[in-house]
Amino acid sequence: MTRPVQDLGEAVLAQLKKLGLSNMPSNYDVFYHAMSGSDPNLHKALNELGPMPSQSDIDDVADEHFAQRSEVKVIHNAQRQLSKQIGALQTMASAEAAEMRTFSENMSNVLLAKESITQEKAFEALGTLIKAAKLKSEGTDSLLKDYAEQGVMLTQVRKELEEARREALSDRTTGALNRRAFDDALTAIYESKDYFQYSLVMLDIDHFKKVNDTYGHPAGDRVLQCVAAAVKQNLRDGVPLYRYGGEEFGFILRNLDSDIVGKVADRIRIAIQKMGLKNSNGTKLNVTISLGFCMADQADSGHELMEKADQALYASKALGRNQVTDFATLDLKRDTTTGRYEMYHRGTRPKVDITVG
Repeated sequence: MTRPVQDLGEAVLAQLKKLGLSNMPSNYDVFYHAMSGSDPNLHKALNELGPMPSQSDIDDVADEHFAQRSEVKVIHNAQRQLSKQIGALQTMASAEAAEMRTFSENMSNVLLAKESITQEKAFEALGTLIKAAKLKSEGTDSLLKDYAEQGVMLTQVRKELEEARREALSDRTTGALNRRAFDDALTAIYESKDYFQYSLVMLDIDHFKKVNDTYGHPAGDRVLQCVAAAVKQNLRDGVPLYRYGGEEFGFILRNLDSDIVGKVADRIRIAIQKMGLKNSNGTKLNVTISLGFCMADQADSGHELMEKADQALYASKALGRNQVTDFATLDLKRDTTTGRYEMYHRGTRPKVDITVG
């Protein structure tokens, strides 16, 4: 069973002390996630650092497994770039204003001259204006070129910021959006006036722990990737898939009644059942999923909607797995079970390469 939170916290502090690492919040957070069993890849990466990891090693692992940390670095770099570019643009704008003032003064000096304009002075004044106009023209060309160059640099900064945001909201293993994006999407439902048009479907891979225990986490990751790909293929374009837990996914539908939502969920269930995964020996892996859904008008918030869809999902589990349950059909008490993930135990497992076919 999952270690109680208090015991886990004490174990994390003991591990940090054993490795000679500071128990600062960032280190505690990394080891807490690894030792909770929620991220086997993070657990493995920390183990591979050996018995005396440096703080730099820990930071590198954290940056790799926590997208938001990388996002912060990119945003800081982008902010420095933006400051530099804005400063350059301000300098060019000031230079252009100075040129305009000079050009204007030259014109005023000629037009407001008190003495009579002789032929010689007329040609001299004309020459001054032509020279000023030429300088202005050359300056404008140069200025436009500089503006274009700064525009290219600013566009690159914007792309880096957009990429950082995508990475921060994406799950690296499956390519689905992560829990952070999922929470944002649930909140957005009830911020809209037409929240009642939405529904939430949640799914869980049946007996996924058995796959990890039998074949190892690399095989489990491959199963996750195949399931995510199959679900995406059976959703309409523009409907995001979210990975909100170890083997748990969800997606949000709109403008569909409960009967149609149930049919969409069942179509996905059948697609996974027929997916046909095989290990390196050609042995078929029978992968199935259980699903539950809830219509948004049956909840008052994103959190409540998720809880009710989750209850429907676990009803599907209790009823034998590999099926779909509508929350509206349930008459049950809230599931008070704590901890859905088993601790990761290292052991000898057969090497396997999961393929589709």
